[in-house]
Amino acid sequence: MLNAQGTGRITNARLANNKANGDEWLEVTIACDDFSEEDNGIRIQANNTNGMLEAYKKDLEAFNKSYIGRHVTFTGSIVHKSVSSHYFDTNDGSLKARKNPGFKISYASIERSPLPKVEAKKVAK
Repeated sequence: MLNAQGTGRITNARLANNKANGDEWLEVTIACDDFSEEDNGIRIQANNTNGMLEAYKKDLEAFNKSYIGRHVTFTGSIVHKSVSSHYFDTNDGSLKARKNPGFKISYASIERSPLPKVEAKKVAK
């Protein structure tokens, strides 16, 4: 088993379900960028069935404000068959590099980083 741990920002979340057994979960995309000249960005896909799912179902607008763009720490087991850096272009029959390679993690743990402290400013009347 190969594990991954890192930090990134949540860029997307969507509700997914298994119609056969009624299970549902939240599919979360985490962008990990090192902002180097080589553009080493990678996208991590993780499923979540705990507090994030509940927050998403309760109030989508509040979820987006609290989670989308939020810096997080993640850990989980890499799903080997999901590692992808290239794709086959059916239009011209060539192999092309993905702009954002990625992989999925299972048994994921996603922890939000604290928000920076912001001092209140006086508002002129």
